[in-house]
Formats: sequence, structure tokens, C-alpha cells
Amino acid sequence: ETLKVDLGSRSYPIFIAVDSLAKFGELLKLYKIGERFVVITNTLVDRHYGASVLASLHAAKLRADKIVVADGERHKNLKTLERITG
Repeated sequence: ETLKVDLGSRSYPIFIAVDSLAKFGELLKLYKIGERFVVITNTLVDRHYGASVLASLHAAKLRADKIVVADGERHKNLKTLERITG
């Protein structure tokens, strides 16, 4: 199932599916969202889902990199932003 968040020019879909992480790359290709991605995650989420997300993107022949940020609000700062965008 797909839900659309209607924000005019900033609208985006939300995908709801069984085993959606395994299908993530194919969904991105289907909706022509892009061909190159950066997954930004924290250490806890990465431990559980990081490998699955990257595997799905690579299986769909999409270019993907991953940046892992430390857990916690104190790491949501300009230094972290500079690391991500630098």
C-alpha cells in the first residue's frame, strides 16, 4: 500500500509492505526517485537495518553509501552536519 503525504511540490509517498526493506531499492526505482543515495542512520538503527537497506539498494543497481552518526541528541549538531555534507 502507498500513502501520499500531500504537500504540494514537497509531496512524498510512504510505502507500507511486508518485507519492505528487501523491496526498498525496487520501490525507489519504480517511483524514479533517483539513482544515487546516501543512507544516514545512527548506530542502533544501523545495527538492525543498515545492511538490509544497502543490500536492497545495491540489488536494484542503485549507487548507495552510508553514513553512521552516533546515537543521542547531543550528536545532532553542526559538527555532525558538516561531517555529513563535507
